[in-house]
Formats: sequence, structure tokens, C-alpha cells
Amino acid sequence: AIQLERWLELEELGFDSLWLADHFVNPARPGGRWFESHTLMAAAAARTRSIRIGALVASITFRHPALFAKEVLTLDHISGGRVELGVGAGGAPNDFEMTGLDGWTPRERARRFREFVRLLEALLAEPGEEGATVTFAGEYYQSCEAVMNPGPVQRPRPPLTLAAGGPVNMKFAAKVA
Repeated sequence: AIQLERWLELEELGFDSLWLADHFVNPARPGGRWFESHTLMAAAAARTRSIRIGALVASITFRHPALFAKEVLTLDHISGGRVELGVGAGGAPNDFEMTGLDGWTPRERARRFREFVRLLEALLAEPGEEGATVTFAGEYYQSCEAVMNPGPVQRPRPPLTLAAGGPVNMKFAAKVA
């Protein structure tokens, strides 16, 4: 209830957007209260009317691009086209440790990030028509006839923000986002 009051107050004050952090726990206070960002975004989208809503940024650590694309499409519809799409390569140690995932080297993280974004773009680029599917065979991610219906409210897709570090990913982010 306290978060809802804050969201409504921010909207009433005229803020343009509401951004949530996407980690398994608060990296600064792992034992503190913390909720999953995309579930909170759905709640915020359902209770607000004009403020844009996004994660700054969604981590690729514990999501498959096809499932994430469905989450984004769902949020885009719940919000009436107010969702912002933020994606980052992840890497917070708690996200790996607390979910039992193996950590990635910086090189693997960069390669996964680029592949994740390419597949995400393909999934969100579909018009959302019956029969439209996406098949993708990458090194880390695969998709076999994924159905993206309905398509996004925002065209061609929700605005994309990429968080990148290092020259290779920064060049990629500048090109794609």
C-alpha cells in the first residue's frame, strides 16, 4: 500500500516516469524487504493512468528472451502503451548466488547480452497477428515458433533503453537502442 501511495503521488506531481530496479534482492541490503520488479510494474500500470513505467534495467540473468518479451507485451497492454523497455547484461553477484545460477565471465555476459537483445527485438518486431511466429537459433538462446500475439500497443515496440559497459557493448547499445 505504501508503494501505491508513492506511485500515485509521483503521478499527481507530474513525474514522467516510474523506474524500478530489477534484482533478486536489494544489492545494498540483501536481507531487506524487496519485491520482484515486473510484478510491481504490473500493479503500478493497473493503478496509474499517465506515468510511464519501466525497469532500470531488466537483467538478462534469470530470464529467457521469449518469456521476457511476453512480459513486456503484457505490461504494454496493461499500461495502455506506457511501458518502457530497459535491458542490461546483469551481473549482480546476489542474482547468481541466490538463484543457484553459474556466474558468467565478462566476455560471456557481453555475448549473451547481444544475443538476448537481438532475439528480444525479433520477438517484439512481429505484428502480433495470428499465425506469426519467431524462430531463433543462437548460441545461448533458442526460440521455436514463439507466438507473439497480441503485438505491442506501442509501435514498432516500447522504447528501448540498453545498459552497457565496455566498448563492444556500448557500440552495440548505440546501434540498437
